[in-house]
Amino acid sequence: MQFMNLQGKGSRLTWNLEIDYQKIRDTILSAIFFIFSYAPSPFGFFIYFAFIPQFNLYLKLTPKQAFLTGYILGIIVNSGVLYWIIPYSFTAYIWVVLLNSVQFAVFALIFTYALKLRRVFALLAFPFLWTFIEYTRQIGEIAFNWLSIAHTQTYFLALIQYVEFTGHLGVVFWICLINLLLYAMWNYRSDFRKMGFCIGLLLLLFIIPFIFGLIKLSEKPGLKGISVGYVQPNIDPVKKWSAAFQKKNIKVLSDLTDSLMIYKPDLVIWPETAIPYDLQSEQKDLEFLINYSAQNRIYLLTGTLDYITLEDKKAKFNAALLFSSDNDPVKVYHKMMPVPFEEKIPFSSFLGDIDFGVNYLSAGDHATVFELFLRTYYVHFNGSDWYGTKKTEKEENVKFGTVICFESLFPNLVRRFFRSDAQILTVITNDAWFEYTAQPYQHIQIAIFRAIENRSAIIQCANSGISGFIDPYGRIFDASDIFTTRYAQKIIPLRIKATIYTKFGDTVGIICGIVLITFVLLKILSNLAFIKNRIIRCQ
Repeated sequence: MQFMNLQGKGSRLTWNLEIDYQKIRDTILSAIFFIFSYAPSPFGFFIYFAFIPQFNLYLKLTPKQAFLTGYILGIIVNSGVLYWIIPYSFTAYIWVVLLNSVQFAVFALIFTYALKLRRVFALLAFPFLWTFIEYTRQIGEIAFNWLSIAHTQTYFLALIQYVEFTGHLGVVFWICLINLLLYAMWNYRSDFRKMGFCIGLLLLLFIIPFIFGLIKLSEKPGLKGISVGYVQPNIDPVKKWSAAFQKKNIKVLSDLTDSLMIYKPDLVIWPETAIPYDLQSEQKDLEFLINYSAQNRIYLLTGTLDYITLEDKKAKFNAALLFSSDNDPVKVYHKMMPVPFEEKIPFSSFLGDIDFGVNYLSAGDHATVFELFLRTYYVHFNGSDWYGTKKTEKEENVKFGTVICFESLFPNLVRRFFRSDAQILTVITNDAWFEYTAQPYQHIQIAIFRAIENRSAIIQCANSGISGFIDPYGRIFDASDIFTTRYAQKIIPLRIKATIYTKFGDTVGIICGIVLITFVLLKILSNLAFIKNRIIRCQ
């Protein structure tokens, strides 16, 4: 970004800083709107204005200048929102910020190029462009969906209930439309007819989702449910991995679970790597947990590590194990999306057998759905909470899936469990690494989208918070505080139905991509027709 221009007039130099100050102002203003839109900030509505300064900014730049300016904006936004990575790993923080900022740069480049062709064309293409970019950010070796602008809206539940049809990308597109209409209103402020039209469209954008949301939130369905408990042990994450303390983890967790037994849970959840070693190779501990679940007549889900031999090589997985008194007492899920640069090296398949000096994790390839055989409850919502009445007479087969840590960011991954008939979802995580930052608050808020998209309850269990129960409408119950020891139980409803999103996935992102390609093809055809006409005239 050029911050200063010098203009020569004869032998005299004059300073022209006005345009450069405007660039700086628009960049900083856009960054502020982005940064203060994310949880735990209550100002999620700031995102409705976040792109407007960019519209003004990129009008004044060449595509090359816009790419650099967009990258700088991306660095500011990512640095401000993702600061919570620093306590865990400053190196990872730098990598994530530098890579995620490319999204802003690519958007700025394409959008500015479109502005040079035709301003109206660029503005109309904007919602499709940004939504498609967010769609692609969920794909590939460095996928990281944390900064989706949809996540700014989780405090406004009545406005996002329609994601059972569109997924979170529907909210992304909706936010872009709001920015576009507010920008149009400002530009048409002297034309009352056009401004009134924009105001009418803007009101519809809020009224229609809001009415639909109120209708959905007022539902009081009678469903079947199960009793679930979570255990948040609040163990120091560094101490937990020390060899001297590792064996004490089971004692701490089982003691807390003993206290939970008074509430008669069917399923008890322990957090990610609650057992921080290869549990299946420790026969004594394995047998203890098998017997513990059988004696208490519970299903017990715990995070652990799992080592298996694949093609003469020992692979290590971040895993979840389910213990029960069934004939097959131990079932396992392997995390399918290890965290880039921390749990895996991106594009490692192309790098061969290079030794990076770190024992990275392998990725699972199957969305394991666990099965529970138990008597379910009849569950009702009384307007403020769910409550269970009597149990069914016969045992039923209840299916559930679990995702580990940041896997809850990826709707298409979560959707795979529900496509396999999961009726609830658990999220196990260890957010203690991020200390007293915004990360635990943002993490559980993101899970709200997965609940509404699939109309399923979600139980998030963390080592040090935030743990809690999320119902199929995105309401959070019995949430823990961060860095507290806590256990809680709740009778939660099973999945309401298979939603449009569960069946068809991120069709909004695909449609946006098709529309963008169509725009480009039409522009190319238009240019070819123009060139052809010029040639004919010259002849």
